[in-house]
Amino acid sequence: MNDNYPMFLDAELVRRTKVFHIILFVLGTLLMLPGAVVAYFAAMLMDMGGFPGFGEKAIANPIYCAIAGTGTGVLAWVMLGLLFFKRADPRWHVVVWPSLILFSVVAGFGCFVWLTMHEVADATLIVAVLWTVVIASLLCLVIGCRNFSFAFKSRRKMKAELEAFLIRYEPAAPINPPN
Repeated sequence: MNDNYPMFLDAELVRRTKVFHIILFVLGTLLMLPGAVVAYFAAMLMDMGGFPGFGEKAIANPIYCAIAGTGTGVLAWVMLGLLFFKRADPRWHVVVWPSLILFSVVAGFGCFVWLTMHEVADATLIVAVLWTVVIASLLCLVIGCRNFSFAFKSRRKMKAELEAFLIRYEPAAPINPPN
């Protein structure tokens, strides 16, 4: 009976996502220090300039964009790190890859907002970094959607195997002793 019991692990999912998982985790680790510096300076600027609130200008405020991008980047990095402990479990993959998609949307939007501001156009190095982050966030979006699709299909396959197992091995009806 143990041979036919459905496993909740998928080696094929690990094989398909392993390379991008490791690459993204290493890149996230390398970007932790710059992300911490960005968050620190953004917090310092917020403290000096006051807290303008969440109005119309708050969405386009580069300080909020930097903090939101850094925060979602840290969340995605932590989730990718936790995935090392449960690589073959599709349930974890279904939670991890949307965090990467969230990071790509938030960071990509934030950097694009910075690029549309006229004050940044003079600083060539900042523009190059912002375009790098926009391109990286687009790649993360593609990788995250691809791996999330694999995880979702694997999760659906595991659920179908469990239902087939439960239908095949229904428990026997209890034997009622004669009274």
